[in-house]
Amino acid sequence: MGVADEPDVAGLFAPVAAADAVTGVLDEAKAALCHLEDPVDAELWGSDVIGALSGAGQAAAMAALAQTLVPAAAQAATPEALAMLRVFAAIGSPELRTAAEAAAVRIAAQDVPDV
Repeated sequence: MGVADEPDVAGLFAPVAAADAVTGVLDEAKAALCHLEDPVDAELWGSDVIGALSGAGQAAAMAALAQTLVPAAAQAATPEALAMLRVFAAIGSPELRTAAEAAAVRIAAQDVPDV
């Protein structure tokens, strides 16, 4: 196997733009969060998401999550989206916490159940 044939490992772990990851993160939340019983595991999941999106810096990732993922989760209004918003309301930057908490309150008011 020559150098040209080797996989691009750096590309596999390259940062992802939050705007490009909205659908993937919502799908992952649906797959993961409903199976977690320990709040610490949910916080670890949220930290992993933030870490994956922090290529441009953590502050930029938090702002992007507040501006793209939170509105998408609010629009989805599913139990998994609500769970994800509650995680980000607990571990995010002040801007992300505020946006996620407000969106979670709006979703919960629609009688969307917590998972």
